[in-house]
Amino acid sequence: MAAVTRTDAGGPAYARICRALEGLLAACRTGRRSRQDVSVHEVLLPMSYAWAQGGQCASPGRRDALDILMDGLRAGA
Repeated sequence: MAAVTRTDAGGPAYARICRALEGLLAACRTGRRSRQDVSVHEVLLPMSYAWAQGGQCASPGRRDALDILMDGLRAGA
């Protein structure tokens, strides 16, 4: 997966959400975490916060938390 460039539009909290999602997906891809062990709250609560902060905050050419999550789902992470 290509490196993710976070937008600054969401602020520091949004950047932390993106990093947390990236870390969670990376842990699943590398086998450190099992998809069955991941709590729905680890994904849905940060995503709901991100959505409340403006949803798709990314500017053209940049990625946001939803992009990160969707890439992970497509990759089977």
